[in-house]
Amino acid sequence: MIVLLGDLISAVAQKRATSGLESLMSLKPKSILKYDYNTKTETFINIEDVQLNDILIIRKGENIATDGQLISEEAFINESMLTGESQVITKQVNQNLIGGTNNVGDSFRMKATKIGKDTVLASIIKAVEDAQSQKPKLQKLADKISG
Repeated sequence: MIVLLGDLISAVAQKRATSGLESLMSLKPKSILKYDYNTKTETFINIEDVQLNDILIIRKGENIATDGQLISEEAFINESMLTGESQVITKQVNQNLIGGTNNVGDSFRMKATKIGKDTVLASIIKAVEDAQSQKPKLQKLADKISG
C-alpha cells in the first residue's frame, strides 16, 4: 500500500512538474523580428539565430525572446512569469529586459545581451529539469521500503 501511495504521489508530482516545464518553454518564441541599422530592414529570424548585440523588435503582445537591454525610450512589461505579480513594469532606456516576459505596451527595440543557455529563462528551465530528474523524498522512502 505504501509503495502504491508513493507511486501515485510521484506520478502527480511528475505531471505537475512537466506541465510547469511546458509552460516555461512556451514563453520563448520560435522566431523574432530583427532590425538591421545598416539596411534599415526588419527580418524574421529563428530564435536560435539571434546573436549577441542583435537589435530585436518586440511587438505588442509578444514575449521577449532573449535577455537584453532596452534601446527604445520605454517599454511596458508583464514580468509575472518571474515575480508571480501581474503588475506591469515600466522599463526605461538602457534597463535590462528578461526573456520570456511579455510586452504589454507598444513595440520597442532592444539589444540582445544574453542568448541561448545563458538567459534567465534557460536557467529557470534547467533548474526545473534538474528537479524533475530527482526522485521526491517520499518516492525514495517507498523504494527503500519495497526493495
